[in-house]
Amino acid sequence: MTMLIDRKTILKEIHGNLGETVNGPFYRYGPFHSERVRSVPHSLERAKVLLDKSGWVDHDGDGIRDKDGVKFEFDYLIHNARAYHQKIADKMKELVEQAGVRMNIRKIDWRSFQNTVSDRKFDAVRFAWGEPSCIETDPYQIWHSSQAANRGSNYVSFKNPKADALIERVRRSLDFKERQKLLKRFHRLVADEQPYTFLFNFYNLYFYNRRFRNVKFYVIGEESYDLTEWYIPKELQRKP
Repeated sequence: MTMLIDRKTILKEIHGNLGETVNGPFYRYGPFHSERVRSVPHSLERAKVLLDKSGWVDHDGDGIRDKDGVKFEFDYLIHNARAYHQKIADKMKELVEQAGVRMNIRKIDWRSFQNTVSDRKFDAVRFAWGEPSCIETDPYQIWHSSQAANRGSNYVSFKNPKADALIERVRRSLDFKERQKLLKRFHRLVADEQPYTFLFNFYNLYFYNRRFRNVKFYVIGEESYDLTEWYIPKELQRKP
């Protein structure tokens, strides 16, 4: 399914290329991202081959793949709080249906969306989420199997004993290098399992007065900039 999603085209057409595609749960420039993980490429033909091998074939010639009498059809859940969710959903529908997979867009209000996701009453859903810091992280809330029940935050019900073990070891270790090693292994495991189709990290846009000098922006850290580094030369400072 990830192969069917042309993320680069979506990023260009809908977001004006103001971002980067990603392949896992950690920030690309952070310490836990594994460079050994390669992004799943967009390939309609390869996706069709994999679907065929999995037994999803259009047996009755109606244009929709089926298996054991069941149509490959699913609902894609979005909310109405932001218009661009509809744009992305429309593009995804176009892409997956080229492979004979029927996708129905299910659009509901934000409050209903929250409850529906928490109750696991969806086939597929689009999320936009992040972490307060890319320097330290704890994937337990989103990824541990214990959080798949009782309205926890493991919304896609991802359950993997190896992932659980890595997460628990990360929580017990006080050694940063060890946690980094474990989390990179976790990144590779999630990339292999593909419980999510990871889409993008977006750029932050900033505007500042051209009188400022020594303006710096950082790709990693608690803040994107440090105003104590900026200054205005005396000759450009305005008089009271």
